[in-house]
Amino acid sequence: MEAGDTGLASNRAYYACFYAASAVLLTRQLVFSRHTGVRAAVHQHLVRAGLLTEEMGRFYDRAFADRQEADYNVLAVLSPEVVEGRIGQAERFVACMKALLPADNRTWRQAEVAVSPGRAFGDGGEGWLRIALVEYELRLRQAMRQIDRAMRKGGG
Repeated sequence: MEAGDTGLASNRAYYACFYAASAVLLTRQLVFSRHTGVRAAVHQHLVRAGLLTEEMGRFYDRAFADRQEADYNVLAVLSPEVVEGRIGQAERFVACMKALLPADNRTWRQAEVAVSPGRAFGDGGEGWLRIALVEYELRLRQAMRQIDRAMRKGGG
């Protein structure tokens, strides 16, 4: 937001939520290729199950709509106040998702995929894992297959 690009800030707030929700859904062996699939799954598997409040579900919908507007409507203007509010809500949403992630790393060990504890990267990293994304695509796909296989065996 410091640069004044509210559209980009809105985009980044949404994607933080999208990837956090995708990670939680992945732990439940739910994978989606479209944003609308993740959005529907947030409501079906998290809100309706009582794992996420309806308010957070509505926020995710608003963040999705804001991102669509900012990315695809060149005339869209998002006020800094609205976007700053969305950033705060996004931080709360990500914290909710973080709380839904498994506490151990059994899945990663079974998948034979190296991860680093998030706390190694600063104070805000406690409770998170980091997967190296600097690998080439073939190795990343292999890692995802191994993670998927380990999860299907009941590792996470």
